[in-house]
Amino acid sequence: MKKNILKIFILLTPLTFWLFLGPGAGAAATPTPTTESLETQINDLKDKIASRVAELKLVEKKGIIGTVTDSSDTQITLSDLSTNIRFVDVDELTKFSSSLSKSFGISDVEKGQTLGVLGLYNKQSRRILAREVNVLSKPPEVV
Repeated sequence: MKKNILKIFILLTPLTFWLFLGPGAGAAATPTPTTESLETQINDLKDKIASRVAELKLVEKKGIIGTVTDSSDTQITLSDLSTNIRFVDVDELTKFSSSLSKSFGISDVEKGQTLGVLGLYNKQSRRILAREVNVLSKPPEVV
């Protein structure tokens, strides 16, 4: 009698699991990426990294000193000590300072002033995105 109950139990246990869990419940559907999609993703990532590296090599920190030849709301044109024309772009992050006045901004820049500019120099466009602009005053001459 005990053997018959054991046989019935052994036969019904898998059937019970199959009925309650359903067919294929143990096998989870995990999509496996194809080799083509992996290669595409790898190539895209390589391209993004290469373009970012090229972009980082294109920009460097630089400072110049020059005399203002022209200015607008977003740009200052300077003539540096070697008489080269330099274009300085100004944005909302640019800080202006002057020893003569506490509040100094792009609207206070005048033709003929000597400015010192620190910023990010773009080698391709040959422009500086200014981060700091300082009015430089010439020291008094000794007689």
